[in-house]
Amino acid sequence: MPVSITCPKCGAKCSVPEELRGCFYRCPKCKDWLTVPTLTRNEFRALVMMKTKEEVNRIVGPPDSVGTSEDVRREHWNYCGKTINPATGKADKDELTIVVIDNGFVVDVHFAPKAAP
Repeated sequence: MPVSITCPKCGAKCSVPEELRGCFYRCPKCKDWLTVPTLTRNEFRALVMMKTKEEVNRIVGPPDSVGTSEDVRREHWNYCGKTINPATGKADKDELTIVVIDNGFVVDVHFAPKAAP
């Protein structure tokens, strides 16, 4: 679902793809750079719960990385910077949003610190 934003410089109304949340977007009218609002953790969870992998990919974009668990039916789709940390009010750049997919559907969303490289 596209995100509607208004350019604070020129007032132009823009419709931006959902996967650009948390990214910069150039206003088509004045060419100024805008920040596309990021989702709260609850908004992200509500958007993806019980969705298929294809729906998640369409709604929030492809994952930054994919992992598996001991249960081979489960995949972990990892996103960084797609949600707002409630403690800081800023994008989760140091935490992962982990979407757990079981048998093709999202069954859980949780958040964890990024592992040190």
